[in-house]
Amino acid sequence: MALKGTGLRLIGVVKTAHRRLPMASLAAQELRARGSWVSMVHTDTSGAPEFMAAMWADRNWRVFVATAGSARPGAPCERLRWCQIDGGAERVAVSVPQPEVAEIYYGCCAHIYRHNRCRQDVLRLEHTLGTHDWSQRVNVSFLGFCFFDAWLLHSEARGPASLKQAAFYEDLASGLIANTFDSTGARPRAATGENHPTPPLGYGVGVHLTPTTMRRHPSAGGAGVFLAQRRCCLCTTHTSTLVCSECR
Repeated sequence: MALKGTGLRLIGVVKTAHRRLPMASLAAQELRARGSWVSMVHTDTSGAPEFMAAMWADRNWRVFVATAGSARPGAPCERLRWCQIDGGAERVAVSVPQPEVAEIYYGCCAHIYRHNRCRQDVLRLEHTLGTHDWSQRVNVSFLGFCFFDAWLLHSEARGPASLKQAAFYEDLASGLIANTFDSTGARPRAATGENHPTPPLGYGVGVHLTPTTMRRHPSAGGAGVFLAQRRCCLCTTHTSTLVCSECR
């Protein structure tokens, strides 16, 4: 209703949040076969349809609420399923009639269910990296999106020669551990087994500051004055000791 007030239309599946929907009336209807459906319409003051609730029987019954589409017959849902026949099991094509609202909804939102199923059943980052920190939980989910999208790109690019999900994730983890594309600091991260010359030392050369934990100025007799940095008593260069390295 809020979306409709802003000019946007919606087709959604109703699960547990079904207040103000005629769930009791829909549940009292008899769906005789798989692919049957019933619908109820709410009209506005002019008699035009405003909201629609439809119940469709697939393997389980589904309830839709919609401000777009209709309950007219849509294109049948085609699937390949294992079926027991004489002599053993065989994959057969199953065609299930469906209303137009179900056809529109599953035409795009089925990819969301596929995405979630593959992340939860194969990748299982939330199972491996269990946490009660909500921010980490959200970031782990985004990381899972990146991993699964990478596998989708790989499978579409390689076709029949693509790796299975589990094998792809193992190779991806190995590649991330031995990553040579990112760099930290002045030196790139080296891959395992590669030898690189040791860079020359860049510290202890020329005039520099010497780290110290002593915070009291020596001239103050050890009391009263706290300084994080001093000046060299010979050349007045900022240092953390009484005499800088150059003057010493």
